[in-house]
Amino acid sequence: DILYNKPVTAILPEVFKGNSTLQTLTIGSNVTDIGESAFEDCDALTAVVLPDAVEYVHARAFRGCDNLTTFTIGKGFAHHDDNFIADCPKLSTLQMSGWNKNGYRCEDNVLTHQSDYWYAYIIACAPGKTGHYTIPTYYQINKIEIFPECFGGCTGLTSITFPAGMKYAVGKGAFRGATNLRCIDMHNIKGTIIREYS
Repeated sequence: DILYNKPVTAILPEVFKGNSTLQTLTIGSNVTDIGESAFEDCDALTAVVLPDAVEYVHARAFRGCDNLTTFTIGKGFAHHDDNFIADCPKLSTLQMSGWNKNGYRCEDNVLTHQSDYWYAYIIACAPGKTGHYTIPTYYQINKIEIFPECFGGCTGLTSITFPAGMKYAVGKGAFRGATNLRCIDMHNIKGTIIREYS
């Protein structure tokens, strides 16, 4: 938390990438920024709790952590670059520590973001999630964007339902590696735009 008599406020990119012995992680209460690939491929890591001070998690920050089972996002979370928890096959619990003032929430082990009254985003599904998932509906929202690789590596996910009455944008590789996904139900969608973006 303190280094050279100064508070640690950021974890730099790739600083722990590929560390095979890091089992537990305590992030100091002054840290606001976690760099790109900072903990990528830390295969011994089992749980992560982001303090409320953490605002920004960069691309691939926790990607590919093979034994990560629980990820808790703090109340101050405000920015991200991509699905930073993709390809963590045992991650089955994705949760918030409390109400988030920036419109982020975790429901059914999926991270979502309502940015304003009209748009919402499905950001990341816990790769260890199993069974069916229904994309949530939001009051007054008319467009939902599915982030690239949102369901990346979700091998236990079997079906997804897109609720009617919305427009959707589907990101590149949104279902990559979801090898047991058998049904994506869009049959009630009328006048909806489906497109791929990167």
